[in-house]
Amino acid sequence: MSDLPTIAILFMTKEVPGREGIAIRTIDALKKNLFYDATMDFFIADGGSSWDYGIALTDCASQKYNSSLHSQKSSPGFCWNTVIRNIFGYHYEIYLRMEDDMVLHDKLDITPYVKLLMEKERVGMVRLALMPIGLDLHSTAHDGRIYFNVKKSTPYFYSGHPGLIHKRLHDTHGYFDENANPGEIEVNFDHRLRHEEGPEIWMPWDLGGYENTFGVFNHIGEVQSYD
Repeated sequence: MSDLPTIAILFMTKEVPGREGIAIRTIDALKKNLFYDATMDFFIADGGSSWDYGIALTDCASQKYNSSLHSQKSSPGFCWNTVIRNIFGYHYEIYLRMEDDMVLHDKLDITPYVKLLMEKERVGMVRLALMPIGLDLHSTAHDGRIYFNVKKSTPYFYSGHPGLIHKRLHDTHGYFDENANPGEIEVNFDHRLRHEEGPEIWMPWDLGGYENTFGVFNHIGEVQSYD
């Protein structure tokens, strides 16, 4: 039996015209391409969609994962914070942050990255997607793998795209802005992290070998889920 912890998948979504089928495609890609040497449980953070939408996502995810649905008409930050607090309340220490329009197009084993978060207490997040041009990075290593330690000197030190987040990041910096849209939430949280002392954020060097800046993910959503 693995001594690795069970992790949570935080799946953030909202039913919006023009985004039909996107969330199901994203979940199906996770079921096919996401690997981990222990258990993953699936938590849907839904910003107040129809009953049929929530049930369809839960049924899809439940084909592989233990799944739960939280659906509430609210701001995105309030919805996400509620589910994240539930995740930590159930004693998960790490969650995989997943947007409903980021399709995993190649195989991804997150086992070494979970081990990194368990073994390096100074690291609070492992970014798995989006390499903006102009980030300040410092090469480092752990357990025979090369990583980039993201420096706080430029915006987007923190990214709201897929990544593994340890509870220590929220214990230090708190939660997301509950009075903003997703883009503003990302900018606000990044600003806070860059101006406060706290855990480091690392990116795996081996995820840089893809043609697009989103790396192992494809961004398929053209219509915004929130105004």
